[in-house]
Amino acid sequence: MKLSWGLAFSSLYCAASAAQEAHVYIYDATAATTTQAPSSVNPVTARLILARRLGLSKFHSLEHLNKDSIQQLNAFGGKQPKLFGGEGRKDHELLWINDVEDFEAYAYCYKDWTSFTIRDPPTASDNTQLLDDMTKQARSLSRNKMFTETHSGVTVPNEWLTISRQDAKGMGNACPAKQPTSSITVVLMPLSSKDAKRSPRPYGIYDSPSTLQPRREPKEAPLSLTSKPTTSPSPNVSDLEDFPVITQAEGNNTKAPLGILKRCYASKDACLTETNSCSGHGTCKSPHRENDKSIPVCYACQCVPEVKHRDGKGMETSSKTIYWGGPACQKKDVSVPFWLLTGTTVLLVFLIASGIGLLYSMGSEELPSVIGAGVSGPARK
Repeated sequence: MKLSWGLAFSSLYCAASAAQEAHVYIYDATAATTTQAPSSVNPVTARLILARRLGLSKFHSLEHLNKDSIQQLNAFGGKQPKLFGGEGRKDHELLWINDVEDFEAYAYCYKDWTSFTIRDPPTASDNTQLLDDMTKQARSLSRNKMFTETHSGVTVPNEWLTISRQDAKGMGNACPAKQPTSSITVVLMPLSSKDAKRSPRPYGIYDSPSTLQPRREPKEAPLSLTSKPTTSPSPNVSDLEDFPVITQAEGNNTKAPLGILKRCYASKDACLTETNSCSGHGTCKSPHRENDKSIPVCYACQCVPEVKHRDGKGMETSSKTIYWGGPACQKKDVSVPFWLLTGTTVLLVFLIASGIGLLYSMGSEELPSVIGAGVSGPARK
């Protein structure tokens, strides 16, 4: 009898624990590389997974994440963005269902989908705040500032995203009628208790469009030949689009390109790509096009002198200016040292030749008769 009571209490405890978890089912239209990861995530990791799948990564930071959270983000965050060219398929739908009681019915509908659970799910008000903020974030990324909202809880904040908020009690059959053509994320939230304690910011801290936009505006500073080079700060993780988890090496290649290069390019991007950003010694410009629109577009590298400062003894400092040339600013301008060396060599040769010629002319002259008279023999008597 005691054993049966213990089994009953353990089964009730497991049922209560399962009811306090939210279930998430994901479907990707394109096959994504999946890794083994724990299937239970916390609310902060769930927010990062949703942000990555919905294309809102720029508003969410990866700071203070542990190894398990990064592994879960790789497993459930969808397909990794391409490094070079091609944004890939971004169409996505988010179906958020509140006050779900029968999770087994939904589990049968989405049995072939990838799934995970959210432990200690936040309250309904916190969920509403998260969806409102993500809707604003998605709306700020719209190209034509489109925003459509219907009375059935469906919101279309931009061109590739659809957010649907539904209630389990007023919703009919949630099973998909046919195979989806776009990526879908289904979030099933349990019935929240009115006596549940509300924790501050259960989904963590993230950026909003109003606070992120001023920070991302670039500030231009005037160029100065005497300014010392400064080290650029490391980029903030929240500014990286689709925040790839694995840190990549910097893609800016400033090595001098090999082979025969063209003098003119049709676009600025082509010029930067073919010349490796002018070997880091200049910029691609089309000065004639800016002055006269009738002239065909011709982007070429405009080299910039490089000033290097050398610290001397005491308060003395010296600087060295290096000039660059060539179609990709890959050749160091040595014309000044060349002409200086050539001029010095010619001057030395001229001085030596003049000295030899002067000595030769002095030796070829005849001695005067006065010197011969002084050494003549005695006269005859």
